[in-house]
Amino acid sequence: MGRPQRPIPDDDVSPEAEFARELRRLREGAGNPTLGVLARRTGYSDTTLSSAMSGRCRPSLDVTLALVTALGGDGDAWESRWRALPGAAGTPAPAAVPVDTDTDAATEEAPAAVLVAPPAPAPQPDVPPAPPRRSRRALLLAGAAAVVLAAVVAIVLGQRGADETAVGVTVQNLVTAGALGSREDTPAYLSTVPQNACRPRGCAVPGTDVNTGDRLQVVCQTTGERTTNGNDGDPADDANPLLADSRLWYGARLDDGSIGYLSEIWLSPIDRGGLGLPRCP
Repeated sequence: MGRPQRPIPDDDVSPEAEFARELRRLREGAGNPTLGVLARRTGYSDTTLSSAMSGRCRPSLDVTLALVTALGGDGDAWESRWRALPGAAGTPAPAAVPVDTDTDAATEEAPAAVLVAPPAPAPQPDVPPAPPRRSRRALLLAGAAAVVLAAVVAIVLGQRGADETAVGVTVQNLVTAGALGSREDTPAYLSTVPQNACRPRGCAVPGTDVNTGDRLQVVCQTTGERTTNGNDGDPADDANPLLADSRLWYGARLDDGSIGYLSEIWLSPIDRGGLGLPRCP
């Protein structure tokens, strides 16, 4: 577990400090995930995320929205808050100094030296530089589990062709927690491309959220971005028997006839391996 982030002084009433306090409250409401976990969810380094919640500067809009999405917040509402900050309507805030994401992500507070913004702004990457773990939301909506238990959600997305064979699969939306444990992740969802972190990047298919126990009809398979339900580099997670790692994605037919993708990592182990399905077009 990483160290708690340095407190924001009570006498600091600047807009940046209050914005950071709100981000921290959102993080606490989501179960207070570590910066290392958030770095994998967002694709931004723990140093950049620590700076965004430090209260000493205004984070960029891209970093803010990625962090808010990873914590289950309302992106539109937070964009409005960000634009209300002094100077937000003009040139975006400088990007954080890049750091090596292979360093120990368990350290919560980033060194002061790397929190200083460079004199010239650097663009934030449009696509996360490393395959992040699918985002988690520790705070589940009350009653959601009861809904899942009360009905099996069969998502047959679109009309299948007469010569197309669909196979039913069961969602297992679990991530590892230490050497032996697991927990429910934020809802999995179909994406327009076989890639991770599509919700903040705009490639998620709306209305396709699924949780453990839900059923999907898949029609094809393909190779895509590497996905894991573990914590890369964490020795405890590496020993977890539930740890899975794969580049195989399944495709489900959408209403418009296109394919929506879901990594096999988020399915029951008995439904992994391709199931003899044809390659997605």
